[in-house]
Amino acid sequence: MLWSEIVKNVQYWSTFFSLTFNIILLCLIVFKSPKRLGSYKYLMVYLVIFEIVYSITDVVASPSIYIHESVHMVFINQKNRSLNKSFLQFFLTFYCGCFGFSLCVFSVQFYYRYLVAFKSKILKTLNDWRIVFWFLCPLSYGVIWAIVSSCILYQTPEANEFVRYVILRDFDMNIEDIIFVGPYFYPQKNNGRYDFDIRSFLFYALLVQTIIPVMLIHIPVSILFLFTIFEIDVGNMADILSVTIAVFPAIDPLPTMFIIKNYRLRIWSFICFCKNQTLKNADTNLEIFVVN
Repeated sequence: MLWSEIVKNVQYWSTFFSLTFNIILLCLIVFKSPKRLGSYKYLMVYLVIFEIVYSITDVVASPSIYIHESVHMVFINQKNRSLNKSFLQFFLTFYCGCFGFSLCVFSVQFYYRYLVAFKSKILKTLNDWRIVFWFLCPLSYGVIWAIVSSCILYQTPEANEFVRYVILRDFDMNIEDIIFVGPYFYPQKNNGRYDFDIRSFLFYALLVQTIIPVMLIHIPVSILFLFTIFEIDVGNMADILSVTIAVFPAIDPLPTMFIIKNYRLRIWSFICFCKNQTLKNADTNLEIFVVN
């Protein structure tokens, strides 16, 4: 409960400072922006207004995030709230949409700065009606995130029963007192153990197959680009990338072969069969030798 109070206080104070700083920044952008800033100030205004809305949404919804085994949930406590359940459900969905919006809007900011650094012609789109697409990109991303949260990751009876005890234990709340969204990855069924095993194998295979290209391709390529950017002469040492690229397709199949149980057992049975055949042939040759 102490942690919940800390989170709530941080949310309230963050909203206060967010509104204060963003309103000041909005006034500065509107009234004190240098002319050479150009159309970029409209993107700045767009971002500031979003952050004000996001802060208000955060303090009204006061969401909590909780993970229990295969459930990852964002929930609102509706008990002792003057707002009705439908309104809180909307705010939770809107909050998720704002989170998706934030992921995209900051990418748009960095993309703009990248274009400025390279003096791209794409910057001209900010000076006419095409600027609308700059605004629609994060907005559409936020809408998609909200739709996915409400239509796919909605609260289900199975998830309710799965987290009922832990919510009561950790928050002293009944499951009927909260509204949540979030994935329930491994619902319990009659064949739930089998499904869980299959998904676990695929997950671990995916994890290792993600690490392999990161270690052998992405990191070496990034390091070589950094050497070039900072004019560090490494000469033919750069050819190490040719080695890692050549090694990658040889190593990449191994996780799938040895992590998925059926494949692993088949490989081991084949190895054992070959070993047994070799031993049988050796015994046969030995018998022939003894007879002779």
